[in-house]
Amino acid sequence: MEFTRIAPQWIVPDVKDIVEFYRVKVGFELEWIGDPPLFAIMRRDNFAIMFRQLKVNGFTGPPLCKPVGRPRQRELGMHMCG
Repeated sequence: MEFTRIAPQWIVPDVKDIVEFYRVKVGFELEWIGDPPLFAIMRRDNFAIMFRQLKVNGFTGPPLCKPVGRPRQRELGMHMCG
């Protein structure tokens, strides 16, 4: 089996702000955004990123999740949920 694409999901404090940053500064295109904007999918070439905001008022972090990986991976917000 060969993987040809990856689409990580990142938990962010504000989906609207991160969508604007990735559109203007990184060159991604908005593929889809929810209403209310708590989830969005952005794409550039064969790469997609999904952004999820857990709460409208206040960022609390992923529920029932714990940081995983080496210290650098934890800085990037990698979590194991389940």
